[in-house]
Amino acid sequence: MSVVASLLTVLAVLAVGAPPAGATALGPGAFDPSLYRTPVRPTQLEFRVTDADWTPAQAASAVGFEHRPDGVVVHGSGGYGEPVWVRLRFTNSTDKPLVREVQIETSLIDTVQVWQVTNGVAGPRWSAGEDTELTERVLPHATPRFPVVVPPGGFTTLVLRLHDEGTLVAPLLVGESTAIERRWSTRQVVNGGLALVLGWALGAVLLLALVERRRLLGWLAVAMLGLMGVHLFYFWGVAGDIIPPHLRPYVVNRLNAANAIVVYTALTGFTVQALGLREHHPRLTRALWAVVAALIVNSLLIIFVSYGSFLLVNHFGGLACLALLGVGATLRARRGDAVARILLGVYACQVATGVLLATRTVGVVSAGVDAIFATTVVTFMSLLMAAVYSLSRKLRRERTDAMADRLAEATRNAALSETFERFVPKEFLRLLRQPSIESIAVGQNVERRMSVLFSDIRGFTTMTEGMSPADSFEFINNHLDWMEPVIQRHGGFVDNYIGDAVMALFTADEGTDDVIAAAVEMFGALDSYNAVRATEGLDPVEVGVGVHTGSLILGTIGSAERISATAIGDSVNAASRIEGATKKYGVRLLFSDETVALCGEPKPSTRVVDRVRLKGKVNATTLQEALDVLPAAAAAARRDRLDSWNGAWAAYEAGDFAAAGATFAEHAAADPTDVPAALLADRCQRFVVDPPVDWDGVVDLTSK
Repeated sequence: MSVVASLLTVLAVLAVGAPPAGATALGPGAFDPSLYRTPVRPTQLEFRVTDADWTPAQAASAVGFEHRPDGVVVHGSGGYGEPVWVRLRFTNSTDKPLVREVQIETSLIDTVQVWQVTNGVAGPRWSAGEDTELTERVLPHATPRFPVVVPPGGFTTLVLRLHDEGTLVAPLLVGESTAIERRWSTRQVVNGGLALVLGWALGAVLLLALVERRRLLGWLAVAMLGLMGVHLFYFWGVAGDIIPPHLRPYVVNRLNAANAIVVYTALTGFTVQALGLREHHPRLTRALWAVVAALIVNSLLIIFVSYGSFLLVNHFGGLACLALLGVGATLRARRGDAVARILLGVYACQVATGVLLATRTVGVVSAGVDAIFATTVVTFMSLLMAAVYSLSRKLRRERTDAMADRLAEATRNAALSETFERFVPKEFLRLLRQPSIESIAVGQNVERRMSVLFSDIRGFTTMTEGMSPADSFEFINNHLDWMEPVIQRHGGFVDNYIGDAVMALFTADEGTDDVIAAAVEMFGALDSYNAVRATEGLDPVEVGVGVHTGSLILGTIGSAERISATAIGDSVNAASRIEGATKKYGVRLLFSDETVALCGEPKPSTRVVDRVRLKGKVNATTLQEALDVLPAAAAAARRDRLDSWNGAWAAYEAGDFAAAGATFAEHAAADPTDVPAALLADRCQRFVVDPPVDWDGVVDLTSK
């Protein structure tokens, strides 16, 4: 922010002129009393004290001074590396000693040397400045402060030599000790309050940056950090006390320059992001970052160039950076960007700060440096926070719009996903360990032990002969509306619809209780469906269901153009054959012995109806009829005769076909609907006449 001030200071120093040769020859030894008669520097003041009051008389070559209630401020300034000489002459025409203090209004001066001459006699010599410890100063104070005692009717002259590596601004306050201390206390309160404001703003922005995780807020936090550094190391100056005195001038000067570069860099990043300059004005953005890069390189080259040259490049680079930022903000403001208009105020505030400091340096205005900085920083912070607020509202609107778009997209995706799930069930994706339908690819597969359930409508062709295609589809869909919920309720899912048939899958990792319960409940749902059909004057629907459990492969088959998800393997074929066998045996529901064996207690109520070798299979499969799905009377009767049935089956397996056939014939005579009994009785009668060779209790099932 001191760019403009430093440039105007250089011009002011060039206009005033360099110090005379005699002045620069003053060394660290005893001060020559006669030197005060010769102008030491164009900045000089004489204080005359009378019985009424004491007033300063301005010398012809003085740069400037100002009256204050607590004393008089004398202005002196020097260029890069030039010392500032100030002579103060105090004349006391009263009969009482005059006691005053002289305070340099800044602590950021590398070296301060003071010689005191009283009534023409050389007095003490003191040192202060950044290179002097507080304990070594005549008055141990953060800012250089010196006592002045003028005897009655006498005069005292103070000659001050001030030197700094950079541009030097040296306002001196002359007044009573209490007034100066009061002013110092007020200054501490102002600077402390300003530090608190900056600290609060920095903390708030840091917290916001961590919560929002936006680079934009990160840039703002860095800018606040640099501004805090400028305050602590330059305007207030208290942070430099932690640095050893012999290093303090060198380190503090460079830290002040570094803090300025940090502010310029962060403001550039903030502005580029906040106004979207990269998208809207890419050339301007490249120019901005080129200037920032030059400033950073300049800071790295400070060990090879003089500090004055470094500061000149730094000041002109900072001025160029501010100018380009102003151009960018103006371009965006003309497009109606509210944030850009506020940022224009930020940059104007920075320029105003520099102008005030520069005019203060040459004595055009009398405002204190602290007041200038406090006013401009508060304005700067207010405008910057207003920009953040406006930007946050803009981002909130964008976020709200983005959330609305994402919500709408999510709704569309959810609807699309729900639609896809009708083709590829989510349970299928879970078994394939795929997160979504988008991740499905040809050839993905997994081997699992599962139960396969096939269900088929009996006499479907006959029932639909007189129906239109639309009526046929409506009939199938109505039937499935009753069947599928039962399957889902017991943890299964429909893998495929094959015309009027249904293929459903159930995991069998923890047994087959679910698939058995689902198969039995399907017939309860079927009875309810038939009751509805009866009220509409429609014929009842009958189905056959077969269930088998074993290993199968779940996966995707197809090509790059079309993919189908399905299950393949012997277990699938076996379940299909078992469902087909329900027609042959005239039963509603058949389980394989593998399915019944994996069921927990209590076991389902079943009876063995045959042991067959399914078509295309080598190993035998025992078929068990589920009794729980029969009409109540038929189910009760078959349960009552179950011991007799099991005895007949044992005789059948042992090859005693005559005894087995007689018992099966009794069952068939007792229940004309008992198709398995009639089939086994007829088979035993044939086997009595023509016994099978190498009988193992298994017959081949040649039909599908």
